[in-house]
Amino acid sequence: MLGIGSVVLFEMNSAKDSLKTIYDDRLLALDQITDIESLILENRLVIAGSLVTPTPDMIRLNTAKIEKNIAEIEKIWKAYMANHLTSEEKVLAAKFVDDRNKLVTQGLKPVIVALRANDIKKANQIVVEDIQLLYQPVGNGIKTLGKLQLTVAKQKYDEIRGHYETIRNISIATAIIGLGFVLWIGFLLVRAIIRIAGDAREITDRRNYEREILATRNQLQATLNAIPDLLFELGLDGRYYSYHSPHVELLAAPQEELLGKTIFEVLPADAADIGMSALLEANEKGRSQGKQFELILPQGKLWFELSISRMPTELGQEPRFICLSRDITERKQAEHELTRLGRVLDESSNEIYVFNAQTLHFTMVNAEAQRNLGYSMDELKGLTVLDLEPNLTHNLFEQRISTLRLGKQDVVIYEAEHRRKNQSLYPIEARLHLPAKEYPPVFVAIIQDITERKNIECMKSEFISTVSHELRTPLTSIRGALGLVAGGAAGDLPPQAKVLVDIAHKNSERLILLVNDILDMEKIEAGKMDIHCKPVELMPLLHQALEANCAYGEQFNVSYELENDVPDIMVNVDANRLMQILANLLSNAAKFSFAGDKVMVAVIVSGNRVRVAVKDHGSGIAEPFRNQIFQKFAQGDSSDSRKKGGTGLGLSITRAIVEKMGGMIGFSSEPNVLTTFFIEFPIEAKIADLSSDKTEEKSKRILICEDDRLIAALLHFMLEQDGFVADVAYDTVQAKHMLAQNHYAAMTLDLSLPGQDGIAFIRELRMEEKTAKLPIVVVSARAIAGSLELNGEAYSVIDWIPKPIDKEQMVLAIRRAVGRFSGIRPRVLHVEDDPDIFNVMHGLVGDMADLDHAGMLAEAKHLLKQCRYDLVILDLTLPDGSGQELLSLLNGATPPIPVMVFSAREIEREEIRNVASLMVKSRTSDAQLLATIKRLIGIE
Repeated sequence: MLGIGSVVLFEMNSAKDSLKTIYDDRLLALDQITDIESLILENRLVIAGSLVTPTPDMIRLNTAKIEKNIAEIEKIWKAYMANHLTSEEKVLAAKFVDDRNKLVTQGLKPVIVALRANDIKKANQIVVEDIQLLYQPVGNGIKTLGKLQLTVAKQKYDEIRGHYETIRNISIATAIIGLGFVLWIGFLLVRAIIRIAGDAREITDRRNYEREILATRNQLQATLNAIPDLLFELGLDGRYYSYHSPHVELLAAPQEELLGKTIFEVLPADAADIGMSALLEANEKGRSQGKQFELILPQGKLWFELSISRMPTELGQEPRFICLSRDITERKQAEHELTRLGRVLDESSNEIYVFNAQTLHFTMVNAEAQRNLGYSMDELKGLTVLDLEPNLTHNLFEQRISTLRLGKQDVVIYEAEHRRKNQSLYPIEARLHLPAKEYPPVFVAIIQDITERKNIECMKSEFISTVSHELRTPLTSIRGALGLVAGGAAGDLPPQAKVLVDIAHKNSERLILLVNDILDMEKIEAGKMDIHCKPVELMPLLHQALEANCAYGEQFNVSYELENDVPDIMVNVDANRLMQILANLLSNAAKFSFAGDKVMVAVIVSGNRVRVAVKDHGSGIAEPFRNQIFQKFAQGDSSDSRKKGGTGLGLSITRAIVEKMGGMIGFSSEPNVLTTFFIEFPIEAKIADLSSDKTEEKSKRILICEDDRLIAALLHFMLEQDGFVADVAYDTVQAKHMLAQNHYAAMTLDLSLPGQDGIAFIRELRMEEKTAKLPIVVVSARAIAGSLELNGEAYSVIDWIPKPIDKEQMVLAIRRAVGRFSGIRPRVLHVEDDPDIFNVMHGLVGDMADLDHAGMLAEAKHLLKQCRYDLVILDLTLPDGSGQELLSLLNGATPPIPVMVFSAREIEREEIRNVASLMVKSRTSDAQLLATIKRLIGIE
């Protein structure tokens, strides 16, 4: 009996263990199926959230979430399939896999594509027509699998129970005594099995329900929190069922009165009609978007835009809608302003273009431009600025706007021709801007059709030509004839007749001067005044001018006298125009001097500049008139001017000619004491004729480093024409060999040579003793970019010449480089307000360099415009501003001008950048100062 009892107990324990295994396996399978069902439900909610709030960020997050869930479902399903499944479970699993794959490939993935393409209409259509249908078999399948777990568990339970009944029968047949015990054990076992199975079902159902509720609540809460606008749930009749509003002040009715009412009871009739129209459209198409209406609320008139989506419903269920109402008041105001601006632009008589700064394609062209060109806006969007201007290439355009891209200019103004659709051309003047804060960056071009202006200029030019010939010729004859008569060529005249002839002769002279002045002014304004500058000696021209104007001075009983004679001073001017300038200054001085007075002419040399001053002791210039003295037709006391004669054009013409020749003009006046007018020009150094000096070949031998053989030949020809001897290297290896074997006065360098980058090559040359100070002229398409790359090192390059090559600029740069090699004195500008410091500096460097002095910021800026300096010595504290204001001008020069800061202030290198040297006055010895200057100007 005990043996039987032991067997029974053993079998009972086995049954209990089997039940526990069944419970664990089926609970795990139920968890896996529940997780899959939750992820499928979450995908539906995420898609709904994307349709309600189709913002780019929301779509990006939600589509990523859907893809992640798809992958997670696949992972869980593989784990599920690893369980001990029955044949029926396997059949259902295969059917579920097929339905799930259809849902993914035909529903979820297409809706992801549509959402990412921002095709909300297509996404909504996929949801309504595909996903809802595809979800039903998947949902039914997952539920069937869940139910099957309980069925299989019950079947296993029944098997174990049958096994238990067999054991019981055996035990009854064997021993009646153990019956009660076995029955008691069986009762306990059955009760445990039933309790376990019931607990499993209860736990599984509860966990499944809790998961769905939690996932739904979290998803909906996240969606609502992400929506900044008014959100309503409406019925097809427009009745409000629920709402979410972060801004209750935008509601058309109080919150407590909203629910249960229809839009016709809450909104004005016009707005309600628009809302109902949107609902009907959403009911028919699944979605309505873009309908707008206006509401008058306590805070004013506001505009709203509706976005309505039909919610998925079961068959026969009343349709519900999610309605998003967005406050677009600011957008409407911006659209109104944009419309107004567009109207202004379209009404402009100028052509206005906006085009992409990278692709150069037009994005906006106003009505005037479309009318003149003959293109529509749609046609222009397919064109670029290069299509409108004949012969304009991308490289030429980049050269034109390089200063805009580098931020050196706010606007570029140029003239060109535009080609219409019918291929006709018309002249334009363009003002091109690159606004700093636009993204993507765009150019804005304001174009003026200057056809009429060009026609007027042509007529004006023809008129000037006519006046020049038809008026000057008879006036010359009249003046000549009257001069002969007045001089007695026709015999002695009666006294009364002689007076009349003299009056006529003098007024003919005045008339000729007037005509000449007017014609000169017209030429200057048209930019057609011919000025041919070349180096000439100054003093002979001064003597000639004094002699030529002597007779004029005698009319006023005024004489001219030269205070000093400075021989061998050369200036680069047009000799005839300089004579015209001197004649004007001398005649003005004589006219306004007192009878018997002398007009003094002085020549003052200061550093590398020469000044010619004309002084008189006449009535001078009144204070109110001084700001106008160089304006056209400007005259002082009109009564006095009529007595003296003149047109008021002379000084205006004089200033224009002086400045065009690279000089400056100014004056000082103390009425009835001293008035001085002066002109100032850079002194030209005497350079030996390089083309004829065969004994100094090494001082004019140039190395051309250029890989393009045609360009190398062109450079060789240009240099030979100017008297230089040139060798050519086609790569850096050959260039290094030739530099080691020969002695060169200078080198031209293309930055794109084979074998080594040009900038790296320059740096390498500067490290070698033999080539450390070799003058280099960069001739390259990358000249501007190379200059920026070298930055502070750029003073080691004489000039940066872009391609296509400007011959005059290139030859002048080579001459300057050879001049430095040959011992031509460097030019140094000392910006310093203390004259004693300047005198000390002049004593230090006066023997090796020409030193110019600027005591104020304005004077320094003027000198920098007039002259190219090899070094600027800069004091930072000046009477009219900080010396740092000059740094952008100096660093922006091509090439940048090296700067040595020499100031009383203690300055840290971090405070001031892009300077070659920082020196403090009180801490720098003369020897240190001299050594630094020599290093910076390249003198041993």
